[in-house]
Amino acid sequence: MRACRGCGRATTPIRRRTALTLLLAACGRSGILVEENPDGLCSGDGDGFFATVVLDYDPILAGGDPADDEATDPQTALGSPDARPTPPLGAVSLGEGGSITLGFAPCVLGTDGTSAPDLVIHEHGFLEYTTVALVPTARTRGLLPGVIGLDGRVAIDSPADGSGIDIDAALADLPLDAREFSAVRLVDVAGQGEVTADTPGADIDAVQVLTPRPDR
Repeated sequence: MRACRGCGRATTPIRRRTALTLLLAACGRSGILVEENPDGLCSGDGDGFFATVVLDYDPILAGGDPADDEATDPQTALGSPDARPTPPLGAVSLGEGGSITLGFAPCVLGTDGTSAPDLVIHEHGFLEYTTVALVPTARTRGLLPGVIGLDGRVAIDSPADGSGIDIDAALADLPLDAREFSAVRLVDVAGQGEVTADTPGADIDAVQVLTPRPDR
């Protein structure tokens, strides 16, 4: 869906079919919404924690058409859900087969050891399926032998109904101490969902960590 928040539209013209990559910066300023770690921020209390930084955004990863410029500001995926029914909608379109990688600094994504969801992908508009891959922290990277792919990420099965992802169930064979991640990568699954020409692919409103932990 269309989106516009924070620094406004992406400065790189997406329609030139060049990927937009944001490494801790966007529109001439830091892409991190939270710069300090006040007491309790990463404790897991309350409603959890939301993505704070855009690490990468590539709406033409699979060669598909990107969304309208109004829907390609990746910073609209940061913070708590704020999508609206009329423009600016407050969500970013991944594009058909496109991707986004979001980080959680100064916290990390943890788990609670139960069957409850640990990660929730908040979409706007029609629910569309995305693949999910987690980026280990510097500490946990060496604790995940045989699980990390060649791209350095851990692929996780995610439900298509938006109900949340139980990382404990997906990584049940690993010790709880190893289930900590610094970022999540979402990739739209091309060829599914409702066809929306102006906003192809999944439209990401927010990514919520229900059990944030301090980065150790």
